Amino acid sequence: MIAAYKQAVRKITFNEDYGMLTAVSSSLLEATGCEVRLGDIVEIEHALNKQKSTAEVIGLKDGKIQLIAEGRSTGLCLNSRVKPLNRASAVRVGYEMLGRVFDANARPLDELPPPSNTEFCALDNTEINPLSRTQIDSAMQTKIKAIDTLLPLGKGQKIGIFAGSGVGKTTLLNMLVSNAEADIVIVALVGERGREVVEFVDQTLHGKAQAKTIVFAATSDQPATMRKKVAITATTTAEWFSKQGKDVLLIMDSVSRFAYAQREIGVAAGEHIGARGYPASVFNELPALIERAGAFKKRGCITAIYTILVEGDDMNEPVADHMRSILDGHIVLSRELAAAGHFPSIDVLKSVSRLTTKLLDDRQVKLTQSFRKTLSVYENAKDLVEMGAYQKGNDKSIDLALQLKDEMLQFLQQNTSEKIDTQQAWSVLTNILDTAK
Repeated sequence: MIAAYKQAVRKITFNEDYGMLTAVSSSLLEATGCEVRLGDIVEIEHALNKQKSTAEVIGLKDGKIQLIAEGRSTGLCLNSRVKPLNRASAVRVGYEMLGRVFDANARPLDELPPPSNTEFCALDNTEINPLSRTQIDSAMQTKIKAIDTLLPLGKGQKIGIFAGSGVGKTTLLNMLVSNAEADIVIVALVGERGREVVEFVDQTLHGKAQAKTIVFAATSDQPATMRKKVAITATTTAEWFSKQGKDVLLIMDSVSRFAYAQREIGVAAGEHIGARGYPASVFNELPALIERAGAFKKRGCITAIYTILVEGDDMNEPVADHMRSILDGHIVLSRELAAAGHFPSIDVLKSVSRLTTKLLDDRQVKLTQSFRKTLSVYENAKDLVEMGAYQKGNDKSIDLALQLKDEMLQFLQQNTSEKIDTQQAWSVLTNILDTAK
């Protein structure tokens, strides 16, 4: 009998640290009774059916642990057991992921077996020494005329595409994925509709682009933690490939939905809200995410393109205004141009690349300035001309703009199937302005 008791005691684990759920709502869980750190992952065992799910620690307050479930909270009840996993979020990364589609936890969405030759990477954002970065002085060809000449994109540059709904944003992203000269392309679809995910994958993952592209997706119906996490997972994956010496293009559609997800999490955690309902944590998380891209010493670069949803076409709404201040440039898509059938609908006069003078030579800079000036003159005089209030010969600059109008607008347009070499684009631009001379 004593031997049996001894055997039973040996099987008891005394170091298990369990807690219990004390509150359950649609977006926020509370627990007590276990030791965790902010950002840790815990496992929750449903009290009734013994199923297990995970949640992230988002707050520690007055002896209570605030959690957000990584899946749906349906089925959870009070006294469900909470077990700390003693780790922060991490995902598996490897070359076998290329050409495939994954969720926020890097689990396959394409019904194929999980990649085998991978390694764990923590999602924690480690601070990057600014002196470990290099200057950006090499351009990345996108084979889109308007970008390569007037809004050059450097290797390691971070740029935003600012757009409302229905102005050709997704079409432009498809062109960038297919055309851009990068070793690896990482795409994060944050809070998209399921239909849009399917369309993007079908249009993008084929041919040469598929062999170097990984897509991560978290749809709009998933919890805020997953919509936020998918952006971080994609960025972590881009960092891993960068450390392998690869030049990576990271495309995130959209960083606005990342901000919306963080707003949900912050409000659920009881943060004070500011402009348009955004808590301060949103504007702390955005630069922490964006600064993980760039050009680095002794490793490959991460060139990042983030889309920003402009609510009501208001370019000064909080997320758009904040993103302009932390990016290296912005591309504005115009609803007016899109309505006129002008694609890509880039408004070059409202767009800017802050690295233009570093990526172009003096002659090219003068050409872009001349093009912009002439286009600006036309835009300012357009209403006068359409009303018949302008007489030819009154202003030489307006006469020149009207002469070149059709060629300039044609230069800014490009079919989705076209791939224009940068040198060819510069040749066309030069010919337009030489005609004026």
